[in-house]
Amino acid sequence: MHLILTLLCSIPAIAQTVVPLTFEESLQILSRESHSIQMADRAVEQARNEQGKLNAFWYPSLQSTGAYIHLSEQIAVKQPLSDFTDPAKNYIQSLIPNEKLCNSLLDRIGSHALTFPLAPRNLTTVDLDAEWVLFAGGKRVEANKIGHTLVNVARRQRDQVDAEQRTVLAETYYGLRLANQVVQVREENWQAFKRHYEDAVKLEENGLITKSIRLFAQVIMDESYRQLEAARKEEDVIQNRLKNLLKIDSGIVVPRSPLFINETLPLKHYYEESVQSENYLLNQLTL
Repeated sequence: MHLILTLLCSIPAIAQTVVPLTFEESLQILSRESHSIQMADRAVEQARNEQGKLNAFWYPSLQSTGAYIHLSEQIAVKQPLSDFTDPAKNYIQSLIPNEKLCNSLLDRIGSHALTFPLAPRNLTTVDLDAEWVLFAGGKRVEANKIGHTLVNVARRQRDQVDAEQRTVLAETYYGLRLANQVVQVREENWQAFKRHYEDAVKLEENGLITKSIRLFAQVIMDESYRQLEAARKEEDVIQNRLKNLLKIDSGIVVPRSPLFINETLPLKHYYEESVQSENYLLNQLTL
C-alpha cells in the first residue's frame, strides 16, 4: 500500500517537465517567438519596399502590357469547288453524253471547298513602354528623403516594441523568481506554525495550556496556510504569463538567474540625456 501511494504521488512530478532558463536565454526565445517583434520586423521590411519604390524615380521605367485571345472558330474564306466542277461537267456532257466516270470524279471533287484563313485562332500582343525622367523638379530628391525617413521611423518603432517586450519579460521573469521565494517562505512559515499548533494540542491534552491558547495557535496556522495558497496562486499566474510570453506550451519554467539589487544609481543628468537621445517616441516625433 505504501508503495502504491508513493507511485501515485510521483506521477505529477514525472508528468511536469522542468524548463530551466536564464534571463539571457529567455531574451533569445523572446526575440525569436514574439509576435509583436515579428510584426515590427515586417513593418521595417514594408518601409524598405516603399523606399525602393520611391528610389525608382532615379531609374528608367519599363511598362509592359499584353493580351491573349483565343477564337472559338477560325476566321477564314471558303470557296466551294463545285463552282469549278459544275462547268466542267456541263462541258463533258456536251461532248460525251451520259458519261458517268468523269461526272462521278467531278462530283467528289465538287463536294469539297477551299479554305483560306485570314487570322489565327490564338492571338497574342505585347506592348512595351520605356520612360526615363531626366528632370523632375526635385521630386526625386525629396522622394529619396521620404523613403529614408520611412525606414528610420519603422526602425525606431521596432526598437520601441523590442524595449517594451524586454521590459515585460524582465518584470515577469524576476517576478516569477520572487514569487518562488515567497512560496518557499510561506511554506516554511506554515510548517513552523503547524508544528506550533501540534505542540499546543499536546500541551492542552496535558493540561498545561487552555483551549483558547490552542485555538489561537490554530487560527495562526490556518491564516499562514491561506497566505501559502494565495502565494501559490500568484506563482501560477506569473508562471502562465511567462510561458505565454515565451510561447512555451508545456512544462514548468524555473528561473536560473538570481535576483539582484542595484547598490548605486546613475546621476540625474544621465536620465535627462537618455530622454533626449534614446527616447523612442521623441525620436519618432523628430523624424
